[in-house]
Parts: sequence; C-alpha cells; structure tokens
Amino acid sequence: MYQANVYSIMIVSPSDVVQEREIVKQTIYEWNAIHSEKTGIILQPVGWDINSFPQMGNHPQDVINQQVLKTLTL
Repeated sequence: MYQANVYSIMIVSPSDVVQEREIVKQTIYEWNAIHSEKTGIILQPVGWDINSFPQMGNHPQDVINQQVLKTLTL
C-alpha cells in the first residue's frame, strides 16, 4: 500500500470518437500501473461517458457540466 495524490484528467471529445477515448483511458490506466507507486501520482480519467447519467430538465451540455465539471477541483 502507498499514498498517492489523485489527479483527475478530463477527457473531452464528441461522441463519434469512441475508440480514441478508449485509447486515452487505456493509456492513463497503463501509466498508473507503471508509474503511480514510484511517483505517488494516480491519474483518474473523467468524462461525460464515464461520469454522467441521464437527467432531464436542462440543456444536455448543462447537465454534463453540472454532473462532471463541478466535481473536478482545479
């Protein structure tokens, strides 16, 4: 067990680049597996396709912003 700082990495893309988003996520997971223990850093992928859920009442982008971006600390 080790202590690490977690950094959220926001993945922003349109819905028609599914494979590319998967490549980015897999690259982040691989980086974590190789480097996180020795650097004390964990990268956490964040995106609308991972961290949002269906909700009605507002414009879709506003819903995503509220659900995903508000939770990120800069």
